[in-house]
Amino acid sequence: MNTKAQAEITAIKLREKLKGPGWKTRVRENLGWFASATKTLPGGFTLHVYGDYCTSGLLYRCLFGQGGAGMGNWYMQGGRFADPNKAVEFEIKNAMAVMSPLMQAVNEAQAFLLEAKKPKTKKKAK
Repeated sequence: MNTKAQAEITAIKLREKLKGPGWKTRVRENLGWFASATKTLPGGFTLHVYGDYCTSGLLYRCLFGQGGAGMGNWYMQGGRFADPNKAVEFEIKNAMAVMSPLMQAVNEAQAFLLEAKKPKTKKKAK
């Protein structure tokens, strides 16, 4: 965008399209003005939604990660959608697909640790 005012209007329109409370607008300059919306989640995680202009018009992407917008560890599968809520859904589903096997492994490892902490019973000699 050419001006900060255009980016501010775009960010407000994006925030209004997003479902659920807690979305905040973000406007930044980096060889042009950019608009996005962010939602802070527990554990320092953030959803960061922004629009890309391409040949088919304005499409939205979502970053899901830990850290502030523009910095930190981000997970992005790369889907682009006309509806910004679809971009959010896409990223959450992909994050769950990545995290589910990890959580299963953590649960199994935790069960192993609990088993290892149990006192060993001695077998009686016959």
